[in-house]
Amino acid sequence: MKLNIEKSLELKKQFKHKVGNCYRNAVNLYLDKKVADEYIIGYCSTNNGKHFFRHAWNVLDGKIIDSTLKDFSENIIYEPIHVLNHDNFHVAMMSTSGPAMLELDVEAEWAVQEKLREEYGIIPFYN
Repeated sequence: MKLNIEKSLELKKQFKHKVGNCYRNAVNLYLDKKVADEYIIGYCSTNNGKHFFRHAWNVLDGKIIDSTLKDFSENIIYEPIHVLNHDNFHVAMMSTSGPAMLELDVEAEWAVQEKLREEYGIIPFYN
């Protein structure tokens, strides 16, 4: 899925989203502002797979929007784990203490971590 850099920058500026608040920013766009189709938690790399970190972003009209990152480039890699939409968002949020603590499917998380180990030779950083 491709990153919509223009829309990401527009929303970052419009809602004054800060770096380091990815979970809050993504929930804000999905739930409060209703400008996203999905809320996603997964891993992201901003340097071609040399370093992955746990991250949250959104999808709008089939493209990734990320109002958190400081710098955007075509080299950003997103690996989703948990995809929340209108069918499962509220149930998932009620079962946890917040969007950063979401643990819907531990096996799915391990599968993505294994994929990143195999493809990039690294273990993702969990923030």
